[in-house]
Amino acid sequence: MKFQEIFDEDRILNGCSNLLLSIEPLITVPIENEKPGPLITFFMGKPGIYVLSAFLAFYLGNQAKFAQSLANLKKVLDYTLIFKGVLYHEMLYGTGGLLYCFLELQKNFGSCEIKDFRVDLKQEIYTLSRFLYFKAINKTIGVFTIVIFDEEYLGAAHGLFGVLYVMMKAYELTSEYLKVKDPEFEKSLLEALIKSMEFRLGLQFPLETFLPSTDINEKNELLQYCHGSPGVIPVLTFGYMEERIVKKGV
Repeated sequence: MKFQEIFDEDRILNGCSNLLLSIEPLITVPIENEKPGPLITFFMGKPGIYVLSAFLAFYLGNQAKFAQSLANLKKVLDYTLIFKGVLYHEMLYGTGGLLYCFLELQKNFGSCEIKDFRVDLKQEIYTLSRFLYFKAINKTIGVFTIVIFDEEYLGAAHGLFGVLYVMMKAYELTSEYLKVKDPEFEKSLLEALIKSMEFRLGLQFPLETFLPSTDINEKNELLQYCHGSPGVIPVLTFGYMEERIVKKGV
């Protein structure tokens, strides 16, 4: 089969539509009834499906489906904010992965030329960023500390560097909004991002790799995305040229 046939637009959209139809019956359980607890992230739960459903609805011109996908995602946020059980604050299972969902939609549809598909999710991004900030900030030293399974992780999927990525992206997309809405938080967030990056970069091994966690028994051996050095690359390439961030906010 030729690549032109594989990547035919109608073929792709029809395939995606059929996949979504087969998935939707499997995600009908209300999030408050999910056991053992809610799966709230792009990678491990319904929010990722809602985001992809919104993208598909846009390409199909289905404004009603687009609006419903956003409404479903906002319900996950509302429940997350009141959930009394255990929540992780990282990318794969936790609030960082939910923040990623809102960031993707804001980035792609915040300035959409088609009015019916334009979104303004800055309030939701602010609310979740603030929630994540106060759950993850170590007030003693002023840096983010991501603990999961009773261990402080640094990697992208489970740890600090993944959270820094989404929080930097949140700052980039909403900094002007934050300056008006909550200038004190805007300043605190920026300072914590810079300080966290500087602090954790100090944990690099001489061979340029990183600790997967702050466990002193860890060895210089993991070279994969979830816990190792490759997961640091996205946050470095996106956000951490200190002068770029500082010029925007301080």
